[in-house]
Amino acid sequence: AAARKFVASALEHTPDSPDALLMSAQIELASGNAGEAQKVLQHAIDAHPELLPLRFAMVSLAMKSGKLDVAKTQVAKMKEIAPADNRTLYSDALVAYAENDNARARDSIQKVLTGSPDHLPSLLLSGLVNYRLGAYPAAEDALRKVEAKVPNEPTVVRALATLYLRTGRVSQALQTLEPALRQAPDDPALLRMAGEAYLA
Repeated sequence: AAARKFVASALEHTPDSPDALLMSAQIELASGNAGEAQKVLQHAIDAHPELLPLRFAMVSLAMKSGKLDVAKTQVAKMKEIAPADNRTLYSDALVAYAENDNARARDSIQKVLTGSPDHLPSLLLSGLVNYRLGAYPAAEDALRKVEAKVPNEPTVVRALATLYLRTGRVSQALQTLEPALRQAPDDPALLRMAGEAYLA
C-alpha cells in the first residue's frame, strides 16, 4: 500500500515519468492485475517510445500472459531501436522459442551469452532450446550452470531430469529429482518424472 501511494504521488507531479510508470506496472502485476499493468506499460511506451527497458518489461509481461502478438510487436520495435542490445536479443529468443523457431532462438541467445556468459535466464533458455534441437551436451552444460547457481529450482530440475531420461541416464535423473522432491513432495510434474525414472 505504501509503494502504491508513493508511486501515485510521483505520477501526480510527473505523470509520464518512465520510472514511476514502470514501478506502477510492477505493483499492478504483483497485485494480480496483469491487464492494468499492460495499460500502464503501454502508456509509458507511448510517452517514451525509445526507452528499451519499458519495451523489455512489456515483452516479459506479454509472454507471462500468453500474448505472443504483443511480445512480437515489442521485439520488432526493440530491433529498430537497439538490435544488438542483450534485452533485444533475449526478447527475440523468447519469442522465437514460443514460436518453435529454435534455430533463431539459439542464435539470439548465443549472442547474449557471448557477452554475458553467466546470465541465468539466458543459460536456462539455451538449455531448453538446445534440448529441443537435440544438442544434448550443450543443453546439459547450460542447465548444469544454472543448477549450480540455483539448486533445486523446479524448471531446471525438470529440464535436467528430462534430458537425463532422454539420454538413458536414469540414476542421474533420480539424483536430480530426489532433492527437489524433498522440498516439494506434492509437485505433480516432479512426481510424474520420478515415476517414469523408477519404471525405466
